[in-house]
Amino acid sequence: MGASAPDGTKEDHEKQSQPSDASASASASASNAKPEKDGTRAAEANGASSSASAPSGAQAEQTREQPEKQEEEPRQPYVPAKCHYEALGVQATATESEIKKAYYDLSRVHHPDKNQQDPDAKVRFQRIGEAYQELRDRTKRAKYDATKFLEPIFQSIGQPVNEMVANWVSQNLVPGAKVESMEIDRRYVEQLNPNLRALQNHCQAQFYQFHTHTRGVVLIVGQPANITRGRQALREFMEELTGTRAPRDGLVFIVPPNGLNRMPMMAANFQNLSWQYGAHINQVAQDRIVARGGPRLPAVVAQLQQWMDFRGTVQFPDGQTLDAWQYAHACELGGITGGLEPPREPDAAAARGLMCHALQMATSEQPLNLLQLAVRCLQSKIQLTKPLARAVSCESVYAEYQRLPSKQGAPLVCAFAQKLISQTVTFHRNFTTDSNVQTLMRLGPFLDGNDGIVLRSKGYIAAKETVPPDGQWHKWEEVLRPDGRLAIFWKDLRKLLQEKPPRHGGMLPPPAEWHSVPEVMATVLKHCVGSDLQLDPQQGLLRKPEPAAPAAPQAPSGESSGAAEAAVPEVSEELTQTEEAEDVIHGLSKQRDSGAYLELGHVTQNIQKRSGQTDKISKKWYEQYKLSFDVQKVGSSDFRVKLTPSGYKRAEVRSIERERECLRKQERDVAEAVLKRLQQQQDLPRTLREPELCALLLLAGETSSVSSDLPAMILKRLCAKPEGGKGVSAADLLGAIRPFNTSQVMNAIVSCSRLFRLPNFDEDSLVAIMQAAALDMHDTEKNPRRFWAPLQVVRDCVLSAGRAPFVDLFKQRKSPKDKMLVASAALRVSMEVSKTEENACPVCLSDGYSNFEPFAELCAALANLYYLVSPHIQEESVTEAFDKLAMACQSFCNCISNRKPSGLARLAYAFATMGSFHQNQKQVTASQLGLAQVCKVLLTSDMKEANGWHLADLNTIAASYATSTLKDEKLFSKLAAATAEISPEKLKRDQVLKTIHSFNRAGFLKKLEPFLKQLAAKSWFKKNLADPQEKQEMKDVPALVAGMICSQDFSSLDEVEKHLRKDRKSEVPMSTLVSIVRELSDNSNTKAVNLKRSVLNMVVTAMKGSKAPPNDELERLLQVGCYEDEASLSLLREVCCNRRRLESIPRATAGWLDLISSFERLLTPFTKAKTRVPRLEAACAGRLMEALEKKGVLQSGKQHDPNVLKNVLTAGLLFSPEAFASMPSLVQTLAVALGHMAIPRSTSDEADQMKALVKKMMPVSQSEGDDVLDTWTEQLEGIVADGNDSEKKWDRVEMMMKQDKERSRLYREINDGLGQSWLSILLARSKKISWMGGLVIRAHPARPRAALRDLGKKMETGGILGMARLKVTSLEPEDEPPAPRVNRGAGGQGEAKPKAKAKVGPQDGQITVSSCSDPRLGFTLEGQYVRDGTNHNKAVYRRIAPDPKGSVEAIKLYYWDDRDGKGDQGWWFGPKVGGPEVWMHNPKALQFPPEDGWDFGLKVALNRRAPGAAPKGKAKGKGKVSPPAPPAAPKAEAAAPSMPDGRDTASSPAPASTADSPKAAPAVPSAPPAKKAKVEEVEEDRFAELKTWLRSLNSNKPEQMMGYYGALVSEFDGDLRQIAAARIEDNPKASQVDQVEPSFWGAINCTKAIDKILFAKGIAKLPAA
Repeated sequence: MGASAPDGTKEDHEKQSQPSDASASASASASNAKPEKDGTRAAEANGASSSASAPSGAQAEQTREQPEKQEEEPRQPYVPAKCHYEALGVQATATESEIKKAYYDLSRVHHPDKNQQDPDAKVRFQRIGEAYQELRDRTKRAKYDATKFLEPIFQSIGQPVNEMVANWVSQNLVPGAKVESMEIDRRYVEQLNPNLRALQNHCQAQFYQFHTHTRGVVLIVGQPANITRGRQALREFMEELTGTRAPRDGLVFIVPPNGLNRMPMMAANFQNLSWQYGAHINQVAQDRIVARGGPRLPAVVAQLQQWMDFRGTVQFPDGQTLDAWQYAHACELGGITGGLEPPREPDAAAARGLMCHALQMATSEQPLNLLQLAVRCLQSKIQLTKPLARAVSCESVYAEYQRLPSKQGAPLVCAFAQKLISQTVTFHRNFTTDSNVQTLMRLGPFLDGNDGIVLRSKGYIAAKETVPPDGQWHKWEEVLRPDGRLAIFWKDLRKLLQEKPPRHGGMLPPPAEWHSVPEVMATVLKHCVGSDLQLDPQQGLLRKPEPAAPAAPQAPSGESSGAAEAAVPEVSEELTQTEEAEDVIHGLSKQRDSGAYLELGHVTQNIQKRSGQTDKISKKWYEQYKLSFDVQKVGSSDFRVKLTPSGYKRAEVRSIERERECLRKQERDVAEAVLKRLQQQQDLPRTLREPELCALLLLAGETSSVSSDLPAMILKRLCAKPEGGKGVSAADLLGAIRPFNTSQVMNAIVSCSRLFRLPNFDEDSLVAIMQAAALDMHDTEKNPRRFWAPLQVVRDCVLSAGRAPFVDLFKQRKSPKDKMLVASAALRVSMEVSKTEENACPVCLSDGYSNFEPFAELCAALANLYYLVSPHIQEESVTEAFDKLAMACQSFCNCISNRKPSGLARLAYAFATMGSFHQNQKQVTASQLGLAQVCKVLLTSDMKEANGWHLADLNTIAASYATSTLKDEKLFSKLAAATAEISPEKLKRDQVLKTIHSFNRAGFLKKLEPFLKQLAAKSWFKKNLADPQEKQEMKDVPALVAGMICSQDFSSLDEVEKHLRKDRKSEVPMSTLVSIVRELSDNSNTKAVNLKRSVLNMVVTAMKGSKAPPNDELERLLQVGCYEDEASLSLLREVCCNRRRLESIPRATAGWLDLISSFERLLTPFTKAKTRVPRLEAACAGRLMEALEKKGVLQSGKQHDPNVLKNVLTAGLLFSPEAFASMPSLVQTLAVALGHMAIPRSTSDEADQMKALVKKMMPVSQSEGDDVLDTWTEQLEGIVADGNDSEKKWDRVEMMMKQDKERSRLYREINDGLGQSWLSILLARSKKISWMGGLVIRAHPARPRAALRDLGKKMETGGILGMARLKVTSLEPEDEPPAPRVNRGAGGQGEAKPKAKAKVGPQDGQITVSSCSDPRLGFTLEGQYVRDGTNHNKAVYRRIAPDPKGSVEAIKLYYWDDRDGKGDQGWWFGPKVGGPEVWMHNPKALQFPPEDGWDFGLKVALNRRAPGAAPKGKAKGKGKVSPPAPPAAPKAEAAAPSMPDGRDTASSPAPASTADSPKAAPAVPSAPPAKKAKVEEVEEDRFAELKTWLRSLNSNKPEQMMGYYGALVSEFDGDLRQIAAARIEDNPKASQVDQVEPSFWGAINCTKAIDKILFAKGIAKLPAA
């Protein structure tokens, strides 16, 4: 028996079956052997190796074959086999047939008869038979096998074999099976019995248990493999019973030693736990509790842990033992939570154990500290449960994190940040609130967001520059160098977080030493790198190999690839030897003292080494450039040199620019990456710095793929203060945009404007950029000192300022500060050319420096800018700058290099531009002086292509001198010769055309004849008629025609007409056609004449379709076409006077500026060309007279704005004297209008204009006429004169023409030819009828001489006419016509209620009208007037008949307010109040009729006490409720006609004639009789009743309704009966407000609902009207 096992079982000895098995094996092998000679089978007589004395069958044969050896060996005694199977030599698993065969084989071999010499043969034979007899029977064999297996087992327990046990074994034992035993504790035998069947089913073996007084035994019967499984299962079962092993359906809770005292309490509650959670719980040992079954075992464990203060451990069936933290972690992994997690924080041991358990590593596997374990847990892919999260962030871990340096703690911080971003896990607040964790946690979203684009791009660029594209991993140790690009990127990141913290906060600058931590850099860079970069926290960085760029196709010989040209960067301007020497000395001086002298020889060697020259530089060469070098002699032969202050300044500026260029490249690289990631509709990142904004703006101007709003957003951000103030100062902006300069920013803005069609840039931002550019043009001594910008930068700034949108600021901004860039640039030019102490040539003009070309370009840009903005600024500094420049050119003409073609061309352009538009004589003189000096240099130049002279430079020079007054023939000859030497293959179409245009403009086109004939010989003109780019195709045709004419290439002229007539998208411009006609005007060649005629026809056709051709084109066309071709000129007149152009004149109600501009557009070209257009003249004259009448200029006594006189004079001066002579009505109307206005002072401009206009209006002889127009005018005169009436109205004339069949045909003809304004055109042209802009046409001639004479008399007092006074005043006036009644066309409204005729006698206190200088008007108007009602809140007066019979027509004096316009306001004489006919008007708005201010000296004497009153009546006004019907109009008169524009007009009374007899006055009917009532008393009673009624409407607020008193008096005369008439009687079911006439509310302007209700209630109570 073996020793006792811990689980209470004992293992038996293995010797019970091993000997018999070995013997059987030996016997079987012996029986299977075949004898070689005698045919017998050798068998083992003694069995296994333990029977050494009995040789086997094989050994017997060996003995017989080798007798000698057998004899020599000693005989061994026979030992019988103990086992039957051994005796037969078979296995225990042998079948019956095998046993039988073995028996027969051994019997033959060992039969005594065959082995007579062997004394043991009989015994051996008997043993074999005995074994066979036992094994041949199945029952015996089973009993034998059972006894054989049980004997060692029972021997081990000291008892004999139990028969019952043996019977059970024999019954269950099968062939090949074995029997083994296990000893168990006697206490567990009873618990084993119920589970034996389960064990048998589990391992396919049979179990039988029995026990003694002291032990229990379990027999296991089965195959060996099943016995092994059964033994294992039995051992596990016993372990589960003892608590050593957890059951498969449960677990073991192990109580710690310090918790054993709580075991009784826990055991007492096991039954309650079992009922509550459905589990079987029992105590199996002193410190072990087994819980089985039920899905709620975790809840049982939770309760047990709570009783043990979470100090117990749990053992699982797999043998794994977990403490409380580990068990809670395991349960959460399985999806079980609640009550399992200990409430207290884990200590260091618990945290370590949990982290090791989570990582599935032994606690002692690696000596890792808590921080490293926490990093592994956070970085691994395991699920981060709540217990594990508390363990990795516990106080112990945080304490260790605090003790370590920040660099060592960075991996943990990085791991925490990643987990906080990716998972919703609750960590301890020590880590969640840690500033470094917060920074790293927010840094990723910040980099991914819009604000992090810049940093993201910088990180990407830094990573690309750090790692080569070799496709290999580079370790972090190689990548994260302290001086590497990634370290610089980390510095930029920390700087950004310091200067511009993100808008959401929570991010502080991380530690500086973190740039060398792989985990941190991997976390940051993963948000930055692209697809071509890969990173791994362990391996490092990998950059994929870049694909090879495809080879560019080879360009044909003689041509260059456009793509290749675009890829070549701009080459910086070459430095001269002087500037290289300045740079060398500057570099050497920086190494030493900047003011120290350097050895001349040492400096020379460095200069030669840098420039690569071998020529020796002498001392005289240094002394030649005194502005750069200061040479001193030391000793007898030693010389030293240093830079002058100006030389040092130039070298320093170049050095600064080179440094900035490197920085600009880096910023552009970052901006390119930012621009790719920036979405079109996304806001700009808030973290962009000013240099990055500049770089983005530059890139935005180079591509159209970005949003059109992006440039404006960038500029506004660039020029705004961080807090959103008005803007940054110029000095701050200048420092902020470094390393970029203002010229680059302005160029980018101009490019964006051109690319995006003028985006909406902020004006203040544009002004700030210009102010910064102006400041950058000059240096400052402030700290820090700033040098002025190079000339190239200043030039680019001025060039950009001359383009949109900057040039528009000069028009829009008023402050001079906003426009100081021009003055600053002019000051820079002045400083560049200012005299030096050494009186040496300025650097900008010297041949020894490279500044001449940029300086000349600056001057050209400044001249062009000043040309564009000169109307909006007045800068004398520009004039002074160019004056100084001209003087400098004169003083140092010999120093100006003639080897700088571009510089000379731009300088000539600058002088020509300044002299072409400026009227200052000083400026013109300076321009001519400058051009003369440049011309001297040009004449000494060798203008060859080999010397850098190109056709573009020659064009610029030729154009500059062509526009100036200095047209030097020698210069143009030299330019023509240089042009002819240029190879034709290198000529471009636009350059050739510019050359032709410039020489043609200068008048030296003949000098280009050799060059042009070369082109004609190669058919160049015919080939280049069409522009390949179609940009300037039509505008270039005149220059081509000029070249053809000069080169006598007349054959190409045929192609010109075909080219002009071919189909194209747009029409040929009028200016092009006119220029072609001008080029062909002096040529008599047949083809030229035919082309000219054809082009003229095209001009006329184009003008027929054009509403208004430009004036300058029309003028030029008239000048070139009116000498030779009269037919074309007549056709041109007809086109210019068509109906469309006549109707394009604005209406008379339009503004003066519109009218004047229209007159000027139509008349000026013909006036300048001295050509008459009667129809246009008459149309403009008719519209001018209408405007004078409409705008009230013809009303006497009216105060006019001073601008009215100026506008009238400007409009009148547009007509020629011949036009005035043909339109007498226009002369009369203008003279009358000028007479009504105040005479200007003799020294004013208006006085000169008036004098000039009067001279133009003086009678002259007519030159030309329009036969058709004159015919139409004569027929109109006949229609007006038809009948006995001396005047007719507009509508009647039109009616007379429409009703008659013959006249209607004439009407249609005139209307088709002249348009809707035909009547005003013919009236202005007529000499037999007069018209002054009103609606009445008089059948008598106009009186222009009389009107001029009256105007001249009025102007005598001002002394304006001067010597012309006598000529004007001595004009003989025409005969006076009879005085008609004047038509007032504004009326129809406000007419008073007619009164019955009555006999009225003179009474005291009447209004008296007298003293009228016109007898006819005096007879009609003079007399006594009495008050007769009111109108517009003022009294109406009626005239009393003067004749004895007292029967007169009612003549009223009434007031009209400004409701119809200011022109109708005032007191009027008329037959009816507000009627269409009036006699006289006074514009004074007084309460009573004015005593003076009337026409013809009329006086009104007012007596406020009126003795009598007329019957009460209501004046008809606008908005009346129930207006009485007006009296019928006389049959002889039609309704007031309308003007051509469809509006009623008002006219001032015409002056009466003193020659007419009083009998000629119209008959005046007798006046109506007056009632004998007292008007004042009646009115006072009526008004008192109205006030009482209004106050009664609202008793609480009596004064509330008094606001309507004035309206009720004005509209209803204050009569309550008229107010009662507003009530609607036929709708009793309607509301009170609806029972009032709706027009009543509009008449009194009542809009409030409460007021309407009060009025409706009051009107309902009034008695019926």
